[in-house]
Amino acid sequence: MRRTVPLIITFVAGVFMIATFFFNPDTWPQNAATRVKDWGLILATFAVVLGTGNIIRVSIHKARKGEERFFKIVLLVCLFVTLGLGLFLGSDEEIRSTWLNGGLFSGSFNPFYWIYQHVQLPLGATMFSLLVFYITSAAYRAFRIRSFEAGILLATAVIVMLGQVPISSAIGLDEVMAWIMSVPNVAAKRAIFMGAAMGIAAMSLKIILGIERSYLGGD
Repeated sequence: MRRTVPLIITFVAGVFMIATFFFNPDTWPQNAATRVKDWGLILATFAVVLGTGNIIRVSIHKARKGEERFFKIVLLVCLFVTLGLGLFLGSDEEIRSTWLNGGLFSGSFNPFYWIYQHVQLPLGATMFSLLVFYITSAAYRAFRIRSFEAGILLATAVIVMLGQVPISSAIGLDEVMAWIMSVPNVAAKRAIFMGAAMGIAAMSLKIILGIERSYLGGD
């Protein structure tokens, strides 16, 4: 019974959401589907709260055991400080202006935005910059000509890279690069998206029909 009820709810909700595509807009099935989507956003918000609580619980547990204690303490301090500043000095202009005009923070200085601009964005840029080395290593392995397909990949990559430099317009590589990006590249992307959509549809049907039950927990 514990597993049967979630399967029934999943089946009814999945069939209903699929059936709403066959109704005209502004009808009760479409309005009900919109309401269900809004409930999904609410559930996602609660999932964020649960995920935050789990991070706090795991970090406190590891800090007590001495596992990466310094990093866990830094994580918890940054989490609580950012969360507190975001709740009181977030994007809400009325609350933000009230706190600023109240004299808590002079001028236009806002700690929440300062943390985002001077901590979050630089850290994100640093993480992405580190990916350059992994991309270079992967490109070196991929561009080694061991087959005819690898040779086509190498030639295409060289044309696309050379097409980015100013001299490419003088030798006509910019037009070749534009054709590659707008025709073969778009065709490959569409094929990948279609394959991914078919995979999502197949997995959705398996979940609706109760064939895939991994979301219930266990094996």
